[in-house]
Parts: sequence; C-alpha cells; structure tokens
Amino acid sequence: MLSHHWWGELLLNGHSFADLESAYGGENYYWALSPVANDYILFEFYSIINLIGFVVRTGNPEHPSDILNGNAEVLLKKQYEPKPVSVAQFSERGTVRISFNQPVKVE
Repeated sequence: MLSHHWWGELLLNGHSFADLESAYGGENYYWALSPVANDYILFEFYSIINLIGFVVRTGNPEHPSDILNGNAEVLLKKQYEPKPVSVAQFSERGTVRISFNQPVKVE
C-alpha cells in the first residue's frame, strides 16, 4: 500500500497491462503508446506531503531509444506557490533523479 493518498491523471495512452499506481509504487512501469507534445502524467496528493526526492526512469534495455529527452520536464507545485515550477529536465539517458536538502512541502 502507498504511504500517501494520491490520485493520478494521464494525458498519455498506455498499454492495458501498465497502470499508474504500480509505476508510482515502483512495482512495475507505465508503458505509454506514442507520446506526443503536451502529453503528461500528473500525481496529485490529497494532503500536503514532505517530498525528499524522486526518480523517474524512461526506456528499458530492450528499447534503448524509447526515452523522454531534454524536452521533457518535471514540474513541482510547492505549498503556497500559485503555479508549478520546473525542477528538472530529463538527461540524455531518459532519467531524472532529484534529492532535496530539506523536505519540500508539495500539494
């Protein structure tokens, strides 16, 4: 079971066997079908959480070119800020890894 209550929203079609909850929990992955500009995955929490970091990996060894590149970004909405801000872009290997020095309160 996940430690925080959240819901997710997708504007990204995926395979029927891939679900967002198991991807969030690190148990499986979400396999998108032909993503296009302005597609997104949104995680929204029912209550404010203290975020210490996160990892997003794209692609896999069988399909090394199926990755999100530097044009994709991670937006974070901090508590008391009106809009989300960009906190990271994907590396050339399709990965984002962020660790915060202090927990960040996010909505």
